[in-house]
This record gives sequence, structure tokens and C-alpha cells, in this order.
Amino acid sequence: MERRLYYLWRVTTISLRLPDHLARDLEQEAGQRHIPKSRLLREALLENLRGRKKTVSCYDLAPHLAGCVAGSRDLSCNKDRLKRVMRARLRAH
Repeated sequence: MERRLYYLWRVTTISLRLPDHLARDLEQEAGQRHIPKSRLLREALLENLRGRKKTVSCYDLAPHLAGCVAGSRDLSCNKDRLKRVMRARLRAH
């Protein structure tokens, strides 16, 4: 890969093989937006890679809730016990 100065930072030049239909779509989109194909590809890569990093787990969204519920630990895998517990709770209310 060849390195060259691009604006204010160093960039690496790569070669990319695309199926014909994807190359046509790239050409058309770049033309409609009046930007070079390389810029369109950089933007698409950044958007895709940043989107992956934003993937979070349930725990990431609500760590304060983890372990806050008292009760049996086997309700998620013991469906019969879960039904009995839920019925008991409904009757209590």
C-alpha cells in the first residue's frame, strides 16, 4: 500500500475490486452528490465502522438494574416455575 499526504493527515492508498453493479451504484451516487468516489467510500466506511462501535448490550444500557431483583435465579430457564411465580404474584395483587 502506498502512503501519501492527504490534506493534513497521512492516508493509505488501497485497491478495491467491486462487482459491476456496485461500481455503477457508486459512480451514480458520487455523481448525484457531486463528490469523488473515494470520498463517498470513506464516508460510508466511517459510518459503518462507527455504527458498529455504538452497539451496546442490555447491561451497558442499564447497569444499575443488574442484580437488583430479588427472587429465584432459575426463572429464565425453568418455565414451569416462572408460571407458578407469575400466577402467585397476580393473585397477590
